Amino acid sequence: MLEVLIFNYKPISKILLILIIFLAIHFTLLYTKFKDHIYNNWAEYRNKPWIMPFAGFIKPIEGKSSIESTVENFRKVLSKMVSNFLKILMKPIYAIMDIFLKLFKSFSTVLNGLRKQLNVMRNFLFKLFEKMMIRLQTGMAAITYFLLKIRESLKKSYGLFNLVLHTVEHSAIFFESLVRTPVGQFGKLASTIGWSSALFTLGPWGQKSWDNALCFSPNTTVTLNSGYKRVLNDIKVGDVLSKNNVVLAKIDTDYKLDNIYSLYGVEVTGSHLINYDNKWIRVSEHPDSVSIPYNLDKVVCLVTKHGTIDVNNITFKDYLETTNITITRDTDKMIEDFINKTTDAEYTKSTDILAGIPRTSVIYNNDVIGVVDIDSSLLTMYIIDGQLISSNALVLENGKWKRTYNHSRATLVGKVKCPCINFITKSEKIMLENGLIIRDFTESRNIDLNNKIDNYVEKHIQ
Repeated sequence: MLEVLIFNYKPISKILLILIIFLAIHFTLLYTKFKDHIYNNWAEYRNKPWIMPFAGFIKPIEGKSSIESTVENFRKVLSKMVSNFLKILMKPIYAIMDIFLKLFKSFSTVLNGLRKQLNVMRNFLFKLFEKMMIRLQTGMAAITYFLLKIRESLKKSYGLFNLVLHTVEHSAIFFESLVRTPVGQFGKLASTIGWSSALFTLGPWGQKSWDNALCFSPNTTVTLNSGYKRVLNDIKVGDVLSKNNVVLAKIDTDYKLDNIYSLYGVEVTGSHLINYDNKWIRVSEHPDSVSIPYNLDKVVCLVTKHGTIDVNNITFKDYLETTNITITRDTDKMIEDFINKTTDAEYTKSTDILAGIPRTSVIYNNDVIGVVDIDSSLLTMYIIDGQLISSNALVLENGKWKRTYNHSRATLVGKVKCPCINFITKSEKIMLENGLIIRDFTESRNIDLNNKIDNYVEKHIQ
C-alpha cells in the first residue's frame, strides 16, 4: 500500500512523503522510548512541575480517572515535600533526644552499678549480723542454762536443808504430843511425820513418775457459758466454758500417784499454775493447798482459747500454761536440744501450739497411757510418706528428732478439716503405720528438763 502511494506521487512529493513517513516512524519510536523511560522512572518524574499537571493523563492510577489520578499524585508529591521538610527541621531535635537518651542510659548504668554494690554490702551485713545474733543467742542460752543449773542446785540444797529442819521440828512436835496431847492429836501428828518420812525416802522431787501432769480430777465440776455445770470428764473439744472460753483440746491420761492436792475442794496436781495474789504460783506452793490421798487412776486437763480454766471462782492456767510465741519457741528448743543431746537446735518456725495426727491414723503402740483430742483448726498439716503429721511434731529421721516441717520428705498440705488426736505413751514415742516414729504429746517427761521448763515459764509469764 505504501509503495502504491509513493509511486503515484511526483518525485519531489515522493521525497517529502518518504521524509514524513520516516519522521512519523521515528517519532513513534521516540515517543515509545520516551514513554517507557517516563514510566520506568515515574517516581522521579511524577514530582516535576511540568509533569504534575498532566500526571493523571500520562499514567493514571488504576480504578481512578485522569483528574482523580492527577489530584492524588499532587497530594503524594506535596506530602513527600512536607515530610522532607519536617525531617530537616527534626534533625536538631533528634540529635538532642539522642544526647538525652545516652545520658539517661549512662545514669541508669551508674545506678545499676550502685544498686549491685549496695546489694552485696546489704547481704554481707545481713549475714554478719545473722551470725552475730546466732552466736549471741547461743552464748546467752548457755549462760541461762548454766544459771538455771546453779539455781536448781541451790533449790535442791535448800529443799534438803528445809526437809531436815522440818524433820527435826516434826520430831520435836511428835515427842511433845506424846506427853501433852490426847491420842487423836497424836494420830494426826503421826500422819504428818509419815509424810515427812516418805518425802525423805523418795527425795525432794518425790516418786519418779509423771508428776508434771497439769491436770484435774475427772470429777471436777466446771461451768459452761450457758450456765450449766458439767464434770470435766464429760467436756468435749468445742464446748464453750464460762466467759466464752472455747475448749481447743482435752487431755485424758493415767495417773499412778496415790496423792493429789486439794484446794478449796478442787482436786488438782501440785504443778498446776494458779492465780494467787495477782501472781502465778504452783498449787503445791499455795498456803491453803493440802496433799490428800487419791483413789482414782485418771486425770483430765484442757487447752482453752483464753489459756485459763475457772473452777469454783479459782483461775487456773490451762495445760499449755502459755501461748506466748517466744516462750513456746524457747521451750521447744530446750526439748529438742535435750532429746538430741545438742545445743544448736533452731527455734521452731511453726505457729502451731499443739502437735497431732488425724484420728484415723493407725499406730503400733501397746503402751498408750493417755489420749489427747485436738481441734483440727489448730494444726497445719504436712504429709510424709503418705502420713499426715502436724507441723510442730517431732519426727525421727536418721537418728535425729526434727520438727515435721524440717523433715526432708515433708510436703506442706495446710489446714485439714478432720478430727485430730495425739497420745501419751510410756516410751514417749508413737509408732506410725508407715514406719515413721514421732514423739508423743509430752515429748519428754525428764524430771530435770520439766523442772527447768516450769521455772522458765513461771518466770516469764508473771
